Amino acid sequence: MLLTVEILNTMSHLVIAGLRGNAGAGGAMLALAADYVYSASGVVLNPHYRGMGELYGSEYWKKVFNIDALVDTGAISPKDIELFQYADTPEDAFELLCNGLTENYLIPEANAAAEQSEHDPVAPHTFEEFLGPGMAKMSR
Repeated sequence: MLLTVEILNTMSHLVIAGLRGNAGAGGAMLALAADYVYSASGVVLNPHYRGMGELYGSEYWKKVFNIDALVDTGAISPKDIELFQYADTPEDAFELLCNGLTENYLIPEANAAAEQSEHDPVAPHTFEEFLGPGMAKMSR
């Protein structure tokens, strides 16, 4: 997920995705995060895992997605390895996603809102007020 966030936030490079075949789940999301997407005729983007087999588990992804080869060929820099995280279960992946979004977006936005609230008496004053009652309840 962090890679998708990095792609969406990349302002210094043009990101282009090329699809020769169908893409599912995270692959579909990564492609859609690019600035331009080119695909072969008939390509299907399926945002779900259903019917695609066991596509979770760090052992599988470390085998089919060789990050070291990307570094060796200069496709990514060695520090980019920190952007990749693996999960062995869908629950682990969901936890990584929640933690990443909270750490990288919700907390900074809440801090910015708190800083603004010092000057604006109507702005939210706590993290729970910033999230709203529904989201605050879900995060517990």
